[in-house]
Amino acid sequence: MNASYLCFQMSMLIVFSALVAGRIIHLRHKYKTNAVSIIRNKGTQRFLGITVVTIINVWVAILLVYILHPEIEFLPFPLDLVLVDTTPVKIIGISLICLGLVIYIAAWVSLSNAWRIGQDHELKGDLIRKGIYRISRNPMYLFYDLYFVGTFMINGALIFLIMSVLLIITLHYLIIQEEKYLNLNYGESFITYAYQTRRYLNWRKLRFIK
Repeated sequence: MNASYLCFQMSMLIVFSALVAGRIIHLRHKYKTNAVSIIRNKGTQRFLGITVVTIINVWVAILLVYILHPEIEFLPFPLDLVLVDTTPVKIIGISLICLGLVIYIAAWVSLSNAWRIGQDHELKGDLIRKGIYRISRNPMYLFYDLYFVGTFMINGALIFLIMSVLLIITLHYLIIQEEKYLNLNYGESFITYAYQTRRYLNWRKLRFIK
C-alpha cells in the first residue's frame, strides 16, 4: 500500500485518540467527572456498550499492524483477502473518514462537559439539540460508522468489512437502548426532537445550518 495512505490512517488514529484522551482527562480534572460510564450502565445497554468498545479496540489493534507492519501477514485466510483495491475507492474512504472526523469534532464541541463514553444515568442535564445535533441525533455514532467504512475502503481487506458490519449493527441496537432511556427521562421533549431530527442524518437540514 502507498505510504501516504498509511500516514493518513496513522494521523487520523492519533488525532482521534488525542481527542478522546484529552476530553477524559479534562473532565476528570476540571469537573471531577468520570467520563467512562459504560460500566455503570445495566443490562442490554451495558453489554452492547462493552461490545462496541471491544470491537473498536480490536479494530485499532489490527489497523496498527496494517499501518506499522504492512509486510506482516498475521490474519488467516480469508480474513486477509483484499476485496477492493482501487484509487477512487481509497479516495472515497479518505473522504468518509475526514467527514466523520468533522462530525465527531462538531458533536464533541456541542456536548461540552456532557460528553461521555456510555450513557450516564446519573446525569440529568438538558437534552442536547444544538449544533450538529440539529441534523443528527447520534453524530458520535455516525462518526464511527463512517470511520470504519472508510477504513475498509482504504485497506480493502475482508476483516475490515466484517468489523464495519459488526460495529454498525451493534451501534444501531445500542442507540435503540439509549433512546429508551432518553424517552423515559425527557418524555415529550425527546419525542418532539426525534420527530424533527433523524437518527443518523437529516440531509434536508444540512443547508440550513448556521
